[in-house]
Amino acid sequence: MNLRSVSRLHSYEKQGKVYALVFVGIFLSFILLTAVSVYTVKKMTERGIQESNHVISQVIKDHLKESIIKPLINSNSIAKDDYLVDLLFNENSESEKSIKSYLRGIKNGYGYDFCYVVSDKTKKYYSSNGLKKIISPESNEIDKWYTRFLSKNKDLDLVVEKEEISSDKLTIFFDNRITDKTGKFLGVTGVAIHLEQLQNAIKFLENKFDVQISLVDRDGNIIESDLEKMANIIVEGVESGININSDFLADDNNQLYKNPRIILNTKLFLVVKNKKSGENDLFLKVIFVNSLLCIFITLLITFIIQFLLFKANSLSLEVMKDTLTKAYYKKAYDTDRVTLKTDKVPELCSILVDINGLKNINNTFGHERGDYLIKGLYECLESVFAKKGFIYRISGDKFSVFLSISLFELDIKLIELNRLIEIWSKVNDHELSVCIGFSSRVTYPYMTVDDLVRNAEEMLIKKKQEYYAHKECKKQPQA
Repeated sequence: MNLRSVSRLHSYEKQGKVYALVFVGIFLSFILLTAVSVYTVKKMTERGIQESNHVISQVIKDHLKESIIKPLINSNSIAKDDYLVDLLFNENSESEKSIKSYLRGIKNGYGYDFCYVVSDKTKKYYSSNGLKKIISPESNEIDKWYTRFLSKNKDLDLVVEKEEISSDKLTIFFDNRITDKTGKFLGVTGVAIHLEQLQNAIKFLENKFDVQISLVDRDGNIIESDLEKMANIIVEGVESGININSDFLADDNNQLYKNPRIILNTKLFLVVKNKKSGENDLFLKVIFVNSLLCIFITLLITFIIQFLLFKANSLSLEVMKDTLTKAYYKKAYDTDRVTLKTDKVPELCSILVDINGLKNINNTFGHERGDYLIKGLYECLESVFAKKGFIYRISGDKFSVFLSISLFELDIKLIELNRLIEIWSKVNDHELSVCIGFSSRVTYPYMTVDDLVRNAEEMLIKKKQEYYAHKECKKQPQA
């Protein structure tokens, strides 16, 4: 959900001319779509089904591939999360509740079957339900996976085993090494997905596209019924990183599947066959083309409506913006903060950004230089966050951002912001140094907007203290 869909700032009043435009647009869309449909049917009668199969197989391949790649990315992000690292580094009798809440947020936020953390110091095995057990790799056969992981000396390891709680379900575990900033090993974390998910995904996609989907090896043997073999091929492909193309693949009857889609490696292929006749396939293609056209027309109409509504309300919006930066000012921030207390935004995120040393810059170079840096910071914030949420200038050199975003997207956005700030500093020949604090409801699902802001403020204060401590340390004369 985009935060703009729930904010009072963009609850525009509908006007008569907008309604007229919508009805005209819908009518024209219907006429145009009907004409294009007739033309498309006529032209596509002479074409085969290969192009349709290719498009469908690409969509299916991407869907299945995402089911495997997403846990890789997420488990790596969890292992590098400073919050989790701090919990393990300072682990005590009170840590269980925090780790349980953290893992529950990950499990519910991403929909994994299982997520876990194992502390190397205490050997405690945590799950989203709390402390599960104390592992004993030396005496318990089930826990020997931990010793095997350590012996491999790898940051990431994929293991195919039967999950302990549901012993009948074959599972891929995405184990990640947790270390602190000095490289000290703190434990293992990761997520798990049952192989049944891939089977269910294949059945769902078969029904959705009305096709027959097969996963085959290079010899043409269908392997989706053999979960363990499929899992091992997937793991091998992820670890090898190999991905080459092949035009043909033969089955046991020496028949060729044309253009199979390779999933992750050279040993697992996706083959898609249509169940319906050529006439029905053609009908599906017509629907596909018309759907694209309908989406385009809908987007065009939406753009026109939004443009007219924006023009009609531009004056009231401008009054709510800071004259220096064009960010929303403090009163708008306070009003929206109250509004967000009642709006249910599951991925709500609060971000605070503050310029380092602005007072000293103003005293040394003048307020004109300080204003230039403030405007530069807003330009960077606007480039990264404007389409996802709202940016407020809440004090002289401090900005706040409210947006709705996943943890993965948030990591990308923060990296992009730091990169833009570095580029801005080089291009404008003025150093722009900032500290950032943030907090997300994905991690803390039961927090109010005030709690999120408070968490972000605490992180910002900590970052500022570290920044000035580091700066002061650099001033000390070398021995």
